[in-house]
Amino acid sequence: MLVRANSVLMGLCIVAGLAFPATAQETLPCASFAKNGDGDWVATRDVTVPGPNGPVEIKQGNIASDELQDRLDTECK
Repeated sequence: MLVRANSVLMGLCIVAGLAFPATAQETLPCASFAKNGDGDWVATRDVTVPGPNGPVEIKQGNIASDELQDRLDTECK
């Protein structure tokens, strides 16, 4: 009985993860960004990153948004 309950619980967790993809945080392509002299993250090549409403394309040389800057500061030290 305990094994069956664990299986049901695991299944519910998987379904919840698929239903709420924001809970599964995607990693950023840190190698595609570099800090400029002002301390802003700039794309070093054309790159697509996960955004709140789906993928976002950033062209080489463009500065990342404030939200993405914060994520890059956290994930790409």
